[in-house]
Amino acid sequence: MAKSCLFYAIYCLVHLIDVFSNLKRIKCAGAILRIRDGFVQAFKVRTDFKLSSVRAQTNAELRSILHELAVEAWEITSPSNLPTHLGILSDHRDIVVDALRRQANLANWYWQELSESGGRIGPPRLFSKLRSGNNYAAIQVFEIVSIDRFSTFQADGSQGVILTFWDLDSSSDRLIARAWNERVTEVENLATRKRDFSQSLMMANSHRITDVDFPIDVVYTWVDGSDHKWQEIKADALSLDDPEAFIQSAIDEARFADHDELKFSLRSIEQFAPWINHIWVVTAGQVPSWLNTENDKITVVDHNDIWKEDDGLPSFNSHAIEANINNIGGLSRYFLYFNDDFILGRPVRPETFFHGNGITKFFESKALVDFIKVQPLDNASTVAAKNARGVILERFARSFSRKFYHAPSAIDRSVLTLMEAENEELFDLTRRARFRQNSDIAAVGSFYFNWANAMGRAVPGRIAYAYIDPATSMGRKLLTRVIKRRNYDTICINDGSTNETDLQRYESDLFIKSSLQKFLPIKSSFEK
Repeated sequence: MAKSCLFYAIYCLVHLIDVFSNLKRIKCAGAILRIRDGFVQAFKVRTDFKLSSVRAQTNAELRSILHELAVEAWEITSPSNLPTHLGILSDHRDIVVDALRRQANLANWYWQELSESGGRIGPPRLFSKLRSGNNYAAIQVFEIVSIDRFSTFQADGSQGVILTFWDLDSSSDRLIARAWNERVTEVENLATRKRDFSQSLMMANSHRITDVDFPIDVVYTWVDGSDHKWQEIKADALSLDDPEAFIQSAIDEARFADHDELKFSLRSIEQFAPWINHIWVVTAGQVPSWLNTENDKITVVDHNDIWKEDDGLPSFNSHAIEANINNIGGLSRYFLYFNDDFILGRPVRPETFFHGNGITKFFESKALVDFIKVQPLDNASTVAAKNARGVILERFARSFSRKFYHAPSAIDRSVLTLMEAENEELFDLTRRARFRQNSDIAAVGSFYFNWANAMGRAVPGRIAYAYIDPATSMGRKLLTRVIKRRNYDTICINDGSTNETDLQRYESDLFIKSSLQKFLPIKSSFEK
């Protein structure tokens, strides 16, 4: 521990010297300085940017430099959440390194050496510290971009480029990569067998069995509980239904509160999951005032459009709404179901949720479903899980007890269709429940995960996840830490699990909105 602290202190000091010795060049490049994680950082200010665009621009900048040097480079396919991967001959290493070091407009850029195994060697340094004559296997180069001095939202190494140097093996007349990558480390000689080189590279960059290459949509369910018209409809529904059939919190106002989570969730998709095909927002005749409905990548779907019959409408039961998602016209076979309080925390790839062969993933928590009959104090997820368990036990002679993370649900519509066909009565019963009831099932939650698993169409996955209750001091501290570290794939801002006074709910609303604005400060194309 002491050694690592000493190393970090030395690095901060060395980097400080690097920065101030290049201060004039850094300023001329249009960059400014800030202190981040204990050391001075050079970065560019852009008030509006997408991580995917920065990634593409970095690639274009490097290719332009290589083109001017007449150095041929080849791209190796890499996931959208990792740096672009370019290969060049080791014979060109020194000329490229010298050119990068001399680029005045890149004085604020960083580089980091990579080992032959692809791991990082040492900390990032400014371009001025690149040295020709060094036997680099590969270097990762990148620019830091942020909206201001204080924001932790930034483009960094993940949006950079990895330059890998390739040696010629004269005995086999093949090029061998000095550093490992997950696609290919040996190709035909570019100089003597260019056609074979192109063919082998094309094959290496083709879709692998493990790659997800099918379209993936996102489905949200959303409601604005502050809408007066919606409140009147809800009041009418309450007078028509039997409150004794409701489960815990079925009509709780906190369940329908809106803190603009959908706005920030959409921002997270645009920044961190640009591979999403289309987005569907299922609502009760409502449209967020800020939503750009002219964006052709998003469609608002009314409950009336997906309910098979009017029985059950108007609905205030998320389980009932979820039981109708499969009726969305045009929805892709594979989709992710988001509650509006699910927010991606950093760049993710589709393989986080799906396997290349179409098998979906689910994310189990340590929380357990007890084996006691449904009780009046059971929460909604427990009730739905117990109902699903009874059906699955009868159908597959297997049981389960694990609950699941409040995270995006990966769904295969073909499995959902089969599941509904075998349990039509149970689906219909859930659809008819205007408010959550003891008969509900979670069609795109615990019921789907366990049914698909029993069929061999879903398997456990792993995801870095945080559940945040912003009404508690612990939850607020966690969200503050998440904003600073950005070390989770997805988070859930669940504000309805702690009882609050009106004043406390007002304070929580302000905290949620201000925190999410810090977390995702740049407007998306889904906003007006």
